[in-house]
Amino acid sequence: MVRLLCKCSWVWLLLLVHKHPIHALGGCIERERRGLLEFKAFLMLNNEDPDLLLPSWVDDESSNCCEWERVGCDPITGQVPEYHANDKYWLLNASLFLPFGELRNLIYQQIHLMDALNLKVCFEKLSSLKTLEVLNISSNEFDNNIIGSLKAITSLKILVMWKIGLYGSFPIRELASLIDLEILDLRHNVLEGFRSSTQGYESLSTLGKLETLNLGYNSFNQTIIQQLSTLTSLKNLILDNNINFEGSFPAQELSALKNLVTLDLSWDKLNTLKIEGGKGLVKLNKLEHLDLSSNNLTDTHILELLATLPALKSLSLADNYMEQPLSDQDLEAFSNLEILNLRLNCLTGSVPSSIRALSSLKVLSLSNNRLNSSLSIQGLCELKKLEELDLSLNSFEGILPPCLNNLTSLRLLDLSQNLLTGSISSSLIAGLSSLVYIDLSHNHFEGSFSFSSFANHSKLEVVEFTNDNKNLRLKLNIQQVPMFQLKVLIISNCNLNKLTGGIPKFLQYQYSLTVVDLSLNNLSGSFPNWLLENNRDLKFLNLRHNSFMGQIHLTCCPNIYLDWMDISDNLFNGQLQENIALMIPQLSHLNLSKNGFEGNILSLVVQMSNLKELDVSGNDFSGEVPKQFVGGCHNLKVLKLSNNGFRGQIFSEYFNLTGLEDSIRCNHQKPFKFAGHPYNYMSGEMPNWIGNTTLRTLAMGNNSFKVKPTVLEHLHLQGNRFTGAIPEDFLNSLSLLTLDIRDNSLNGSIPKSIVALSNLRILLLGGNHLSGLIPNHLCQLTKISLMDLSNNSFLGQSLGVWGISIWETTTSDNVFAPSSQYFYINGDIYDEQDEVEFVTKYRSGSYKGDILNFMSGLDLSCNNLTDEIPRELGNLSSLHALNLSHNELQGIIPKGFSNLSQIESLDLSYNRLTVFTVVHNNFSGRVPDLKQQFGIFDETSYDGYPFLCGPLLKKKCSINPELPYSPVALSDMKEVKWYDIDRVVFSASFGAAYITILLAFATALYVNPHWRWRWFNFIEDCIYLCYYFPFDAFNKILAYLHK
Repeated sequence: MVRLLCKCSWVWLLLLVHKHPIHALGGCIERERRGLLEFKAFLMLNNEDPDLLLPSWVDDESSNCCEWERVGCDPITGQVPEYHANDKYWLLNASLFLPFGELRNLIYQQIHLMDALNLKVCFEKLSSLKTLEVLNISSNEFDNNIIGSLKAITSLKILVMWKIGLYGSFPIRELASLIDLEILDLRHNVLEGFRSSTQGYESLSTLGKLETLNLGYNSFNQTIIQQLSTLTSLKNLILDNNINFEGSFPAQELSALKNLVTLDLSWDKLNTLKIEGGKGLVKLNKLEHLDLSSNNLTDTHILELLATLPALKSLSLADNYMEQPLSDQDLEAFSNLEILNLRLNCLTGSVPSSIRALSSLKVLSLSNNRLNSSLSIQGLCELKKLEELDLSLNSFEGILPPCLNNLTSLRLLDLSQNLLTGSISSSLIAGLSSLVYIDLSHNHFEGSFSFSSFANHSKLEVVEFTNDNKNLRLKLNIQQVPMFQLKVLIISNCNLNKLTGGIPKFLQYQYSLTVVDLSLNNLSGSFPNWLLENNRDLKFLNLRHNSFMGQIHLTCCPNIYLDWMDISDNLFNGQLQENIALMIPQLSHLNLSKNGFEGNILSLVVQMSNLKELDVSGNDFSGEVPKQFVGGCHNLKVLKLSNNGFRGQIFSEYFNLTGLEDSIRCNHQKPFKFAGHPYNYMSGEMPNWIGNTTLRTLAMGNNSFKVKPTVLEHLHLQGNRFTGAIPEDFLNSLSLLTLDIRDNSLNGSIPKSIVALSNLRILLLGGNHLSGLIPNHLCQLTKISLMDLSNNSFLGQSLGVWGISIWETTTSDNVFAPSSQYFYINGDIYDEQDEVEFVTKYRSGSYKGDILNFMSGLDLSCNNLTDEIPRELGNLSSLHALNLSHNELQGIIPKGFSNLSQIESLDLSYNRLTVFTVVHNNFSGRVPDLKQQFGIFDETSYDGYPFLCGPLLKKKCSINPELPYSPVALSDMKEVKWYDIDRVVFSASFGAAYITILLAFATALYVNPHWRWRWFNFIEDCIYLCYYFPFDAFNKILAYLHK
């Protein structure tokens, strides 16, 4: 027996056999049982413990190998149909497959062969498996030489070779012997074409049975279509994501492939379909599925040309930047079309009435466009076969048309994020009894909607209502046990159960929920433990921003699938149970913030090995950070500890939270990723590994940290206890965008090495003891947009040496754009934006996220700057804020300040500026006293004012100063008080006006039922508010006192 050794990281063997008789003992075939035992013995050669990995595999004839782990048997033949061995690095003996004589499928992935010779012998050995039909060698580190090693396996029907390192021209002639090949998958390589030398791409003609060819994610250009013209049997051609395929739609070239059924040319940079190309499309009379999504086909008239495809059933033109309105001619010819996907374009106007011509349509997606008409579209309601209707993310207006209940086959209805108004008709929803998915979120619906409309929807699985206003009230008042079993329920900000305030009772009869979001509904009561008990597959639970109270104690059985739980901003209190990690062991996101929890949460979550995000800010947690937590939670990416009573060292010698990403915050500002607070007492030295991570933001304000070199984008260390000169450690990150070390005790000058921060946008050094001249090397920071050097001891005439390149233009690369990573179930929820504080208009303001791309300012206040204001500052035309107050600046305000066209805040107060003039205006009254800034001005500043007075002008101010105009004589006017009125006239006019307004209001309510309904609803809301406000306030006071 020839032994072949290959180093493997993942082997997945799928053995499908049909022909042998059933084993006499009703188990697997003896020959195959012996083969499995030989494989177990082989594990010892790879330093594995076979009895530990495969304990049930025993050499006992009474043991049925069909019951062994990782093994499954064909229920008819008794043979082994599949075996899995993965996540190991083994030297694999290919001869181990030979006992499985009827092996048909072999998936052989992630192999690292020792040399090319072994590679050739390996696959030649597999050629002895005469029934092998499927070979998958994907995701390996091969090259083009692998192709020649496969030609001996002539029985192959399916060959999958995606992502194996193929490049350049594909040697197709090496596969000419695989005459039975039906499916060839070459995606995710770097192929550019088929080799055209001797027996070149003409060899493709030998593959007469090839029906499916996947060439996606390569570098083919449009010449590949001509090379494939000999594959007349081809039915499915996938050419998506080929970076060199750009140009017009190759209609003429494709006309040779007359048997094509499916064609995928998505993400290929196609930009047009020529009119003459429409003639070639006619020849593709069997084409049913066409995907042209994510190209640059901007003209909607392409629909007219594609309508010449007689058999077309599925068409996707999504994400093509089509901007024109849809016309009647664009759609009326698609009589056989079943799926039409035009989402993610820029279509405007309304849906044309010719939509009725698509009588076979089952799926219609127009989401994420700019359609803005009413939904009362003539023809839309006539699509009786429609099963999926997605009109989300548009600007549709008006009410839900009643005719939608004609769409009795509708399974999916998504009208979210539009401008729909009016009430939601219960009869309309009740008539759509086939619904599986409905989403009406983010509209402007009003009135009330009863959930009982869904009572008879036996197929309903997904319901989403996220309200953007307070005018819609959902009544979840299903009296009987509902016929549906929901999987997803999202009802947020919908005024649920306004009278009772409790969780809807019908949820007690739901047992298949995976996602529950009842946030922002002012629900009250205790934690719904029964919800977790009834729904063992629950993955996502969001109860944030309600009024739940009391302690949380999970009982019954662990929820092994719960991945995401947010119960923040409620009134929960007390300590969490000690075994909470055992009750929800797979949790990756846990948000307990803004409650009244107590104890040391960190010691309880140590065993949550999958935890990625933990937010416990705004509670009464306390205690030291346990070393098991900082050393064992390797998957943790987000940690927020602000507003608690934690103490001790977070960066201890055991710190090993190397999974933290994007930002660490330990300050008193609004936390993003890793948060602390002055109420925490964190300390310690940051570990060296921080410099080797993908960490983007580090904020450790108002604690007692020490810092080491690191590679960051945003560094916030304000309010610590740093002393001495500015540490060079702060200046080692070339990618640094924000450096905030305000409010420390740093002294000395600004080091020249700061010029290494070539990408720096924000420099905040205020509130230290820095001194000396403001150095001219700051001019080399040409990308600066915000600089704060205030509250230091800088002195001298240093400003005059500054260049004019800084602040001239605002940054255009959007480095502060929000890096949102939206996650619902299977990812992470982050909305990370950098935030800084800067003084403008005499107050400190917070600037966050994208606004930082446009904000620019310079603060040099509260220093010892002298001499004149440099005229170069007048050239900073994009500057929004300039503060030079509280210095010793002298002279005049530069005329160039008139060029500060974008200035919003300019503060020059508390200096010794000598020019102040308001001459030749029309002011009157007392001039300011000779104090502070006005103490340096003389009488020439007030020339031309005969009506001004005061000590400076040597003119005493009288009690009734002379006015600069002649008053009108009042002697002939009746001396009456201005507030004297005729009581009779006033009473009569007031009564008449009151009655008139009251009658007009009553008439309006009588004539317009919609206004009448709005008024009564407003009165009802006022009644509820008057009732619940003292009730809620009383409950919160009780909770606060209890806390």
